[in-house]
Amino acid sequence: LEKFSARSDASPFKTLIDDLPMPVICIEEADIQRATYNCAALTLLGYGEAPSSLPEWLNDEIIVFLNSCSAEYCRELTVTMNAVGPISLQLDIKRAGCKDSAAIVIAMHDISRFKSIEKNLRLSEERYRILVDNQIDLVVMIDVEGNIQFTGPSLSRLLGIPEPELVGCPLFSLIA
Repeated sequence: LEKFSARSDASPFKTLIDDLPMPVICIEEADIQRATYNCAALTLLGYGEAPSSLPEWLNDEIIVFLNSCSAEYCRELTVTMNAVGPISLQLDIKRAGCKDSAAIVIAMHDISRFKSIEKNLRLSEERYRILVDNQIDLVVMIDVEGNIQFTGPSLSRLLGIPEPELVGCPLFSLIA
């Protein structure tokens, strides 16, 4: 497959995608040399105007999609933009259109913020786990009926019962 380009000729999809708030690129299947960007896609990719060809990473994803022979393709990836730096994207690639005009539609979602939040949450959970695991005080969370919902290793060591077996047990019957 040859490299896809983004000719600036008018596309029947331009008016359809131009006002969409999410970044979208359409590639006409009848003329795979023609890619149409909406304003949001140009902004996300850091372009002032439609480039002469798709970014290499996007070209590669389209080839994977076309070789998969499936109707849709979804993938998360991190790419480095010249003007912006690294960003995490979710790509949704689908075939769309009608009998006269078919296209490959690429919707891009900037998930960098969510990936950053996910990373910070994972680090916070790791720090919390280290704190709980190395604490000599008993840490136990029970529900309104007195059943153990969570316990640290201190209670497990004290009672000689593995942590997973303690979850769901009535705390007061264990220590009575």
